[in-house]
Amino acid sequence: MEANRESYRLLNRNCADFAKQVINFYYPKAIHRSIIADLGVMTPKQAAKSLSHFSKHHPEMQLTTFIIPQVPGLKRSKPVHGVIESLVLAKKYVTPVLLFHPFVVGTVEAAYWAGWRFNPGKGALIFNPSSGLETPLTSAQRRSYLNSISTLKRASADTDSVPYWRRDAEPQLDATGQPFLHVQVEGSIVQLGLSRGNALRLSAPPELVQGLLLTRLEQELKPSKPSRVSGQQVENDWKLLERAVEARQAALTAERERPHSNPAP
Repeated sequence: MEANRESYRLLNRNCADFAKQVINFYYPKAIHRSIIADLGVMTPKQAAKSLSHFSKHHPEMQLTTFIIPQVPGLKRSKPVHGVIESLVLAKKYVTPVLLFHPFVVGTVEAAYWAGWRFNPGKGALIFNPSSGLETPLTSAQRRSYLNSISTLKRASADTDSVPYWRRDAEPQLDATGQPFLHVQVEGSIVQLGLSRGNALRLSAPPELVQGLLLTRLEQELKPSKPSRVSGQQVENDWKLLERAVEARQAALTAERERPHSNPAP
């Protein structure tokens, strides 16, 4: 009996309940539970859904929705689901449940219309620490950049070859606190900048910088719903790539024009 009471207390005093109490203090009845989609348990997705719907009837709230992108290269966070949604979407549960309990199909459909269709990231802006909120990258912009990258790759066959990242690379911070890699290239140590601020000002060869920026852009341009990168961020990285390509072409031109001494017979 005590165990049941403790379980009930935990289900009704989670972090989403705390957010519900705080927000409802300032905006009464803004957030409420969902009996169908969450079996009465307060969830973060239901809190966001309730607040979004409340703001449509109370424009004086001036609610702004934005996405804080995660650090590139790290494992992505999993999507936020409701209670019934989490149960049905789990692969080890969904097949036997639907096969042996057909009535669940109706419950799932009701839960879908009650809460699953809500996408908190739809139409959200992208948060940029240096410039604030920005417009997300559009599908047309994504296609245009991908076509430009394909053209660049065809013009230079080795732009996607960056073997130095995978071994003997030591991450460090420069004097301004921006990350870079100590990379060994042909027996010498060079510094490869990993941020927009130092990508072009350290000692790495132009082809290595070009490969880094190209890989970064390809990661940013991977389709995602909602978009997790702004058009301005991609434009800034594309300009860096163009400068890296120019630096590499200048280095190749200088190498071709450099006089070579012929060995004596």
